[in-house]
Amino acid sequence: MILRRACEFQLYALFFALPFEYYFRSREQTLFTSLKLQILSFAASWVCLKSATAVKSAPEIRCRLRLSMPGRLLAAVALFVLMQSLGAAFASEFGANAAKAAVKTGLGAFLAIVAADLVAGFQPRPPERSDPVRASMLALSTSGALAAVLGLGELAGIDTLGSVVHLFQKSRYLVGDRIRLLSTMEHPNTAGALLSASLFASLALAASQNRAGRRQWKVAWLGLAAVQGLALVLTLSRGAIASTMLAILVASLIFRHCVGETQRRTVMSACAVALVMGMSGFYFARRGTENSGLTSRKHVAAWGLKAAEEVRYLLPAHTYQERIAVQNTSPLPWQAGECGVGYKWHSLSTAHTEPVVAGTAFAETVVPGRRVEMPVSLTTPSGAGEYFLIWFVVRDDGQVTELKESFSPGVLCLVSPSGSGFPGVISDRARRYLAAIRDERRQLGRTAAPDRSDLWRAALKMVSQNPFLGKGPDSFRLLKSKYMDFPAWDETVLANNLYLEILSGNGILGLASFLWLLWEFGRVLAARVVLAGGPLKRSSAYFGAMYLSAFTLHGLVDYFLKFTPTFLLFWLLLGTLCAVGGDNRGTHANRI
Repeated sequence: MILRRACEFQLYALFFALPFEYYFRSREQTLFTSLKLQILSFAASWVCLKSATAVKSAPEIRCRLRLSMPGRLLAAVALFVLMQSLGAAFASEFGANAAKAAVKTGLGAFLAIVAADLVAGFQPRPPERSDPVRASMLALSTSGALAAVLGLGELAGIDTLGSVVHLFQKSRYLVGDRIRLLSTMEHPNTAGALLSASLFASLALAASQNRAGRRQWKVAWLGLAAVQGLALVLTLSRGAIASTMLAILVASLIFRHCVGETQRRTVMSACAVALVMGMSGFYFARRGTENSGLTSRKHVAAWGLKAAEEVRYLLPAHTYQERIAVQNTSPLPWQAGECGVGYKWHSLSTAHTEPVVAGTAFAETVVPGRRVEMPVSLTTPSGAGEYFLIWFVVRDDGQVTELKESFSPGVLCLVSPSGSGFPGVISDRARRYLAAIRDERRQLGRTAAPDRSDLWRAALKMVSQNPFLGKGPDSFRLLKSKYMDFPAWDETVLANNLYLEILSGNGILGLASFLWLLWEFGRVLAARVVLAGGPLKRSSAYFGAMYLSAFTLHGLVDYFLKFTPTFLLFWLLLGTLCAVGGDNRGTHANRI
């Protein structure tokens, strides 16, 4: 009994910890994260629980595992894992990376089964209204509210809350002159997805409070929902905001006859309050930017091709023929013959910066708004070491000088006699510089970058070459530059579409298996809503309906199964909400 309670507690702790992933780092690389350690502890505890129980009653264990989730849903989960494994086995490139992605999917399925088994075997204890799904929703709601308060506090300039946020991340993202809220999370879009789920949990908990003695709790949950709604809008994630509002409306309309008038009024009024408060946040986001001292500088050049790369391995005292793309974003023309492209070298070991070197002059005048692509000769320093290469638009009127605000983000160049190396083997100083440059690229967007339409076209080109099994799971981010009119780009950029990401990585068969998984997930939730006998069961099913609707809608413009918090949220909710146990045994929900 103690081991089972420990497993249940770790399940709730995982839900609570989703927005608070802490990265443990060594001198050279990230060692582990708090969430990954929790996953290991959770899985190990469950294995110990099953092993201890197997000594007493092995047949009951097999029955419990078999019935913890509906059979068709289990089959859909197994098929999706199988298709991921086949895609990795037949991946023509980056096979090791594809194998890791397939293993991660298998881990997610395993966690879903573990969560379902714990819920299915849950034994109520005083008070009788205790419920593992409700406890998970409580953990998610309070966790999201805490993350929202921290993010709002940082945005408002409260140093104490900002210091807590910076324990987890120190990045900053802008849209125009507005700072995007991301709180303790890795990216504003990830923050939007988690805040959306926590908002659903708060609304569902508020809707479940019917008795007069529980009205104070309804007010409390609605207050959390308002804070989460404000924070959600301040992420400026259009996909998260739109999918959240649509999901609430869709779930309310589809299940209007099952949810009840009290719950429906609660959810709809809370949705309106969150929307009004959230929309007012656009004003505060703009003011937050002004008060932070971070302003948008007007840069006169946008760089592409070799100037947009992050890391390069070069030979010392060697001349390379580069191709540079640059766009004139200034109000003035760059005169042919007089202006051109140049570069500077900055040594990280000596902190010495070489004078600017002229590369190639423009053959034609570059008018404002025009983008040109041209060859440039680049000569590397004679000494080996770590350097930053910065490109400029230069003017040669007897003396070579760079145009003000025309510099590119730096390119980390590792100069060695071999001209090659390993990406992880760089100094701490170089890592700090590289992190700053990456942050600069994200904030200011000065380099030519692909938009969603470019990414989607690349995904379709990839699947056209391997229509049935794709190029291998998690291969899009590594292969996309081969199918786009852009150079090798940031390998963290995904397809920005859940369905195209899976289609490019696992082909038609993989996407079909995933769509079947979503379909079975939805069927179980629909049966739960229809058959739920009390407000607590209805609210949990209603929460699931909102979450699944938002997940499928948001998936049209983003992909989140790559990131540990949102990956965990999907699989844990799949197991928690679809578990067959207690009063669900023998019902239609068990048979579908």
